[in-house]
Formats: sequence, structure tokens, C-alpha cells
Amino acid sequence: MPLVRSTVMLSMLEVAWLDQKSFPLTYEDRRVIDDSRFSLVRPDVAEWNLQVREVRLDDEGLYRCTVNTNPVRNKLVMLFVRGA
Repeated sequence: MPLVRSTVMLSMLEVAWLDQKSFPLTYEDRRVIDDSRFSLVRPDVAEWNLQVREVRLDDEGLYRCTVNTNPVRNKLVMLFVRGA
């Protein structure tokens, strides 16, 4: 099960994960997309990991974790999907 990891130091900041089309998937601790395959995993207060279940070929692409600092901080993660 793919886990897209992003570790950021947070203190009252807003964190969001966006897909390759810049469509929001999560915002803070909530999933904002109507696709239960995507979820947020927080094993630590400073980690905001995007988890994708039942990965499909069209999930492949660039995902972005963004934090509302000044300037805005982004972490890009490329998800590669291998077909069966």
C-alpha cells in the first residue's frame, strides 16, 4: 500500500495534499476528496503522510504537500505505478 511521506515542522500551520492536477485531496487532518482510497496518516505530530489504497494506473503522477508558510513550502513526490 503506497504511503507518500512528508515530514514538516508545524505550529498552527495548514497542510494540504494535492494531486497531479492540483486538486485538493486532504486539508489539515481531513480528506476532502470523495474517494476513500486516499487518507492521511499521522504517525507523529510532524508527519503528514498521504496513503493511497487500491492504487490504479491513473493514480501515477506528481503529488504535492503544501504548507501555508511565508513563502509557501511545497514538497513534491512522484508516485510510480507498475501494471500487473
